[in-house]
Amino acid sequence: MPKLDFAFLAHAAMVDNLGLISVLGAGISLLRGHQFPLRQQLTLVGRITWDGSEADVAHVLRVVVLHPDGETLHDEHHSMPAVGLPPDPDMQSFSGFALPLPLEVRRPALYQVLIRLDGDELARLPLRAESLLPQPT
Repeated sequence: MPKLDFAFLAHAAMVDNLGLISVLGAGISLLRGHQFPLRQQLTLVGRITWDGSEADVAHVLRVVVLHPDGETLHDEHHSMPAVGLPPDPDMQSFSGFALPLPLEVRRPALYQVLIRLDGDELARLPLRAESLLPQPT
């Protein structure tokens, strides 16, 4: 069964042809702005480890960003091929990803970034949006 080794939001990232991930501004969990809607171009970064049964099989990675009231801000499917098993049986096979996540956040709230592989939820990342202006009490 595939395993999500890690996932986080960043300003930018890329995965090279060896599977190494280079990241700028890792670990975003808070967006702040003076005015809503906030428009942000984030990157969802992660790595999936595969076992022998998934080798050379295509999978679907789905990324959904939800407002607490159920509104969907982003819903995108990505093809996630499982790479073949490495020649060394003591090594695991993995696939890194760096997926663009364009967002338009219309109001302050605690959003959830859902990561699903072939319909199974692998993780939920919290993403809070706040106003920098004082809120009326």
